[in-house]
Amino acid sequence: NLKKLEAETEEVKKLADAVKEETDAYNDSIEAREKALEDNLAELDYYQTLFDELQTLIDENGKVKKGYEERAEMITTKLNDAMGLEIEMVGNTIKGYDDLTETFDEVITKKKAMLILESQEQAYIEALQNKEEAEKNVAAAQADVIEKQKEIKALEDEIAEMKDVPFIDTSKAEKQLEELWVQEKELKDILWDREEVYNGYVNTIGMY
Repeated sequence: NLKKLEAETEEVKKLADAVKEETDAYNDSIEAREKALEDNLAELDYYQTLFDELQTLIDENGKVKKGYEERAEMITTKLNDAMGLEIEMVGNTIKGYDDLTETFDEVITKKKAMLILESQEQAYIEALQNKEEAEKNVAAAQADVIEKQKEIKALEDEIAEMKDVPFIDTSKAEKQLEELWVQEKELKDILWDREEVYNGYVNTIGMY
């Protein structure tokens, strides 16, 4: 029945749109996580720039160059607050200046590693939680495509037999076939979207 098939096609299209939205949301969440990591790393780069500037304001003995005392104090306060450092200015001299570069490098390297690890861990936990359902979704989508292809084959065979008989009108059956082709295309789109999400989770788990 053509009307029934047309109604089915509309349902399949609605499902395909919903699945596409889910896939877009999944990709958006990945982008948001990557953007958050980039922003956090950029913030660390800013503190690195401040530290580099601080080094230009100080001589090899840790003494702040004349006229830069306020700037040096502002930078040390910012670095202490943000990086958990204990840079101490005694008068116009930075205490323990010799070890400061090594300490700063260690702290910033650890912070970068922590940010990357936290971002990966978040993605890993999400992938573990959702992988099983994503796998079921792929299996269901594959089954739907196979079932639709069987329907198409059966109708194609039926049309071929009808054409062997003179004066039989196949136009109605051919319109039904066209509806099935549209459904097959939509179901394949669903399958591709389901596979994209599933493969994303698998890759995330494999990389962790």
